[in-house]
Parts: sequence; structure tokens; C-alpha cells
Amino acid sequence: MSKKRILEGPIGHGWIEEVHSASGTVFVARWNCFVKDRTAPDGRRRVRGGSYVIGPKAHHGPGLRSKRSAMGEWLRVCDSVMGKSAKLHSSQMAKKTFEWFTVEQFEKSRSSRWRETTKDTFEYYKSTKLFPRFKDVAVEDISDSDMQEFLKSLVAEGYSKSVVEHCLIYLRAIFAHAVEEDVLPKNPARRLTLPDGVKEPVRRYLSFADFDRLKEELPSRRDQIMAGLLFLGGLRRGELFGLKWKDFDGGSISIVRQMNRFQSVAVPKTKSSVGMIPLPSELSIGLLWWKSCCTDSSPDAFIFASKKGTAIHYKNWLDRTLLPAAERAELDRIGYHMFRRGFATEAHQAGITDKNIQAQLRHSSPDITRTVYMQVIPDEQKKAVNRMERLTEKKTERKATATTSRKGRVA
Repeated sequence: MSKKRILEGPIGHGWIEEVHSASGTVFVARWNCFVKDRTAPDGRRRVRGGSYVIGPKAHHGPGLRSKRSAMGEWLRVCDSVMGKSAKLHSSQMAKKTFEWFTVEQFEKSRSSRWRETTKDTFEYYKSTKLFPRFKDVAVEDISDSDMQEFLKSLVAEGYSKSVVEHCLIYLRAIFAHAVEEDVLPKNPARRLTLPDGVKEPVRRYLSFADFDRLKEELPSRRDQIMAGLLFLGGLRRGELFGLKWKDFDGGSISIVRQMNRFQSVAVPKTKSSVGMIPLPSELSIGLLWWKSCCTDSSPDAFIFASKKGTAIHYKNWLDRTLLPAAERAELDRIGYHMFRRGFATEAHQAGITDKNIQAQLRHSSPDITRTVYMQVIPDEQKKAVNRMERLTEKKTERKATATTSRKGRVA
């Protein structure tokens, strides 16, 4: 079978040359191309196509020792370099900018598995934190020290621990993908650590007293029921506004969906978030009352719906109801997570086991409940220290009494 006649494009694989300069010798690949030319006898003519630097010549140790080894390296990438293949070779990707690799390789490979909120969060950190620092830097030129200094600069600028952690996690993920695609031999972000001096988050919570004051200032019984579900039910904001009447059986509620920040119905945050939550009798009675007087109590209707029948937007309820009530109750601050932290803290203080608190909050591990949600109550901490002091004093007194009685027996 005769070869297909090429009218335009690169010819063969080209050839290798050694190019000498003051800084040393490098191997360069060159090739010719055909271009269409109606005036030429064959309808085409030969022109110089281009060149590609393969790498420096190595006189000792590993590397390109000869034209033969340089040709072997060139054959791995020549089709993509010369345009015979649309896909770039991994060695070419390493020379591309951080922006190109993140958008064209990392995002396109991963984003189909991301939730809508994850895409939005990544877009924020990518455009406001990562790209301003690494946008035009080649992937292969970004070192672990460069990234560690970047994290330190975020700390110096006063960013929170959450912001620094997000940047660290995204850098590790992007460069892990580069390793998976054979773009880099090792992940330069694998040893990144949170810098010293990172600003720890202030995790505020609602105490029982704060919750009672807030509840008194809420404008309607419906709003009080919503606050009760957030505090005693341990619901996240999206779970609260995603509730439908078919999720309520008279004494408990099922968590099977949430409303995300884009006001779209989504699956709950994690697998462990899905479950049945028992309700205290007062909340159950309140929900039954609300079912009897709300506009639509059909199974598929939202329990807390707007006038249009759609789910209430979390920010609308926060701005129009929760914040004004908190101000009237003279609370410094209010936020949705403060309810869950308050439940965890007060329940633990009341002697409820960590496992039961975890079950109500639906965390994957009790460690999350203990380390993130349970907060230290200063007055109770002081009482605990005083209790330890009294125990120590009693132990010292018993020891002194025992020593005195032994001396008496010897005498």
C-alpha cells in the first residue's frame, strides 16, 4: 500500500542538533514542513517548520549524554510538539503556566464530580488567592518553598486559618493531579504545613440563656419553631429550609435533602448527615400546630415556605428575622452555626454522652463534635479547676494524716 501523500504539515520526525553557547551545550530538535503552493509542481513546497529545545547535554551522571538519547526523548513528545497530536505530552504540560494547567487539566478532570458549592468555592480561591501569585509561573518552576512562602504571606496579611487551609488543600490537589498525569515526578506541595501564627477561628456559640433570650424576641411562633430546630434539632441551615412535610412523622424528622446557597435542592452535606432526628415534645407539638395553620401542608410542600410556596432563602430569614431579634436580645453576634455549637456545648455540659451528641448533629466522627463544636465555657472551666484544687487538697490532707498515724505506731 502506497503512503498517503501529505500536502501540508510536518515531515517525519525531524533531526537533532547540538547547539553550543557560552552557558553550555543543548540538544535541539528541528523539522521541516510542507505548505500548499499551487505554483509548485507537486502543489506543495518544503519550508523550515520549527525547533524545540530538548534539554542540556549531560557530561556526567543521568541526562542526555548523546544525540541518540536526545532522539529518544524527542520521539516521546514530537507528535504533540509538531501538532500531529492534539493532546500535549506530559513534559510539555510541565512547561505550561499554573493557570493553564489548573483550568485545562485539573478543573476539566475533576469538576464533573464537584457539587455546585464546591465549584463556587474553588473559583473564589483560584481567582482571588492562587492565580494572583502563581498564574504565569510554569508548573515545573513552582517549588515547595514558593508555596510555603505564599501561605506565610496569607498569615501575615491577617487571613483566617480557614482561608490558609483552603489554599493549602487546593495546592496539594492540583499538584497531586500533575503527578497522576506524569507531568511532575513528585508533588512539591506534599510537605506544605500551616505556618506559625495562623489566626485561629473564634467559634461562637449560643448558650441556653442566649437561646431563651433570642427566642423571646422572635416575631412569631413559626420563627421560634425554626430556631428550636436549629438549636435542639441540630439542623444545618440548608437542612432546615429543605424540610418538607413528608419528612415529619409527628415525633421526628428525616434529613434527606438540603437547600444550598444557590437556592437549589441538593443532597445533604455528607453521607452521615442523612438520618432520622428525634424531636423534643415541645417542638413536635409546635410543628403539628404549624401544619394545621400553614398555607400548604401537602407532603411535597416545604415546611417553611415563602409566600410563593418556594423554600425560604437562608439569607432572607437571617437578615429580616434573626439579626433584628438578636439585636433586641442584646446578643453581640448571631449565625446559623452558633446553634449547633451551642447544642453540642450545652449538651456536653449537661452530661449527655459525646456519641449521642454526635448522632443528633450527624457528624461522621465524635472527634469532630468534640474538637470543632464543643466549646469551653469559661465559668465551667474555672469551676473544674477549683474542683481539682479541692481534690488535691483532700489528697494532701489524707496523705499527711496517714503519715502521722504511721509515726504514732512506730513510737
